[in-house]
Amino acid sequence: MIKKYTAAAVGRALGIGESEIKTLTRRGIIRKGIGSDGFYDVAETAREIISMLREPEARKRSADYQSEKARLARVKRQSAEYDLAIREGTLHRTEDLELAISTILVRFKSRIRSIPARVSPQAAKMTSQEEIFDLLKQVTDEALQELSDIDAAFSGKED
Repeated sequence: MIKKYTAAAVGRALGIGESEIKTLTRRGIIRKGIGSDGFYDVAETAREIISMLREPEARKRSADYQSEKARLARVKRQSAEYDLAIREGTLHRTEDLELAISTILVRFKSRIRSIPARVSPQAAKMTSQEEIFDLLKQVTDEALQELSDIDAAFSGKED
């Protein structure tokens, strides 16, 4: 005589939940006892589950699930690493870089455009070409130094 058990009892016997037993029944992987009385034969249910797991498609689904789970874990790890690097200041957001570069270029453009107005009165008083050259060199070197000061642009400091 075959003993019949509830979904909960079969689930406990097989180490899975009652809801999983019911899901497998709905999917047609396992069957209820004769007459669909709501009871299961434990041995038959175990055979049906093992048979399902041996099917290539079931193995493929299981492998797909595992690879997706591993991929998700990798993405979560990378995200945590990126967040940490941003907090430590070793990685910068694209928006921050765009702002810093824009700030540097705007300051440089302004500095270069102001050279004629600032230098022409001094240069007009000079008599030697060497003095004028030295003055222009000094002013352009200052502008180039500002262009190379990335830390000031990132910190948002104004000169």
